[in-house]
Amino acid sequence: AGDGVNAGKGAKQTVTRDRFEEYCSRYKGIFLEECMRGGTKIAEKLKKWGKSKASQAKLLEAIVKTGVCGDKAATQGGAGPASGKASSGPASGAESALAAGGLPCWKGEGHCDVHTKVRDLVVEGNLTVRPYHETYPGVSIPPIVHFIFGMTPDFGGKPFSLVHYLSVKSALDVMPGATVFLYYKYLPSGEWGRKALALPGVQAIRVKPVTQVRGREMVHMAHVADLLRLQALRDMGGIYMDLDVITLRPFTPLMQEHSFVMGQEGPRGVYGLCNAVMLSAPGAGFVKLWLQHFGEAFDPAIWSMHSVKLPSILGHLYPHHLTQVHDRAFFYPLWDKIDHMFAGHGDTFPENFAMHLWESLSWDKYINRLSEEYILNVDNNFNNAVRRFLA
Repeated sequence: AGDGVNAGKGAKQTVTRDRFEEYCSRYKGIFLEECMRGGTKIAEKLKKWGKSKASQAKLLEAIVKTGVCGDKAATQGGAGPASGKASSGPASGAESALAAGGLPCWKGEGHCDVHTKVRDLVVEGNLTVRPYHETYPGVSIPPIVHFIFGMTPDFGGKPFSLVHYLSVKSALDVMPGATVFLYYKYLPSGEWGRKALALPGVQAIRVKPVTQVRGREMVHMAHVADLLRLQALRDMGGIYMDLDVITLRPFTPLMQEHSFVMGQEGPRGVYGLCNAVMLSAPGAGFVKLWLQHFGEAFDPAIWSMHSVKLPSILGHLYPHHLTQVHDRAFFYPLWDKIDHMFAGHGDTFPENFAMHLWESLSWDKYINRLSEEYILNVDNNFNNAVRRFLA
């Protein structure tokens, strides 16, 4: 625990156990214990990551010194439930999130930021949730699925494809009665975009997303989407999935008695917690903590600091706010086994709730070449898993 990571310019100070004791000394009792326990674990974690040490240590200092460890309200439930269980039923959270009130920030005199409600980012469309209490009784996480697409006019060079359609279709088939919100800035077009938007339960929501945090521009639309998904989960709850995620089995076991669920990326979370699939109760404490520190963590030079590494840090500090599931729940095969997914045989993915296709790596080689005929007639792991969604 005495080993640490470099901190500050010049990189000669280290974040050691002694420094954590100094940071945490202002707290007492359970707050001191949690601060120290989280701090020593994070020092080891940051050392393993090994890159951008100064920035990571700066973030760590900000978290320990200014908020999370000493946030009594967050620890005792002010920022959400004090345990992994949700503190209230999903209906009240989802319904209160949809209450009307005033001009949206981008129309009025206000400033849109991480605290802006998702309803205030809506330009066109209605955030209307289908009734679900009879189909999904007693769930703490409502069956509301959030997708994001079309943040740039060219769709990032990846137009709405057959795989994107299968992502939406599989979610609806596997979780009947769910509401699907597809947030966009530029409406998906083409055959598969039209088919996806025509599916029962799908609502297209045009948004004007937040593009700045703490005065810094989020140039990459992937970072804009990172923030938008958290705002949607905070305000409405539900399930966020990237549009290259195929739902294979019902999420119902994960929607009960949990407030926030993430999957580990790699065995034992060696690469952190991946934000391509997340489940949240409305107003969950973990998503509030994440948004509270989003601005501190955001650094355009460190691609995944705010999106993958920050939740891992917060998960160590506040494990009672987060349920972590093993890497095979959502993220098997990993990005280094794409060939096994698209060209391998004999794997039925028995432990997967969903399957992430790692589109940024698999688009040119596999995804962009897929067709209905190929999926229906060629035997491989991917085709066998998704063929039923073309029926």
